[in-house]
Amino acid sequence: MGIVKRINRWVLTRLAHKHGDAPHIVLRDDGRGLSVTNTAAGTQQYEWHDITHIFAIRRDNYAIDTMLLALTFHNKQRIIITEDDPLWEAVHKKIETVLPNAIPRDQWLLQVLAAPVGTPVPVFQRT
Repeated sequence: MGIVKRINRWVLTRLAHKHGDAPHIVLRDDGRGLSVTNTAAGTQQYEWHDITHIFAIRRDNYAIDTMLLALTFHNKQRIIITEDDPLWEAVHKKIETVLPNAIPRDQWLLQVLAAPVGTPVPVFQRT
């Protein structure tokens, strides 16, 4: 990992701790969704079929940009997964298998890179 990425990770970690503990996100063992744990709200379960929207966004972190996915659920809760998250690859694979109407990763990735920083690119929308 390059020095810039390490510095960005360090800064983002400090910001997360400054504004409360960062949530711990894992894929559920039953394959039906995600489990999110944080000290303020405890553990919450989210299922793939409850997703209403997914947007991909490129965020400006001063030295480098970071890709992220924003998953919005029917209860208006949102989970953000960044490319530095260990779940990044696993979530992409799951999205493509459990949400067949989702735009393929290669396609939305090109759209995000071509769009101005901060512009959300739709990946999935429940109809």
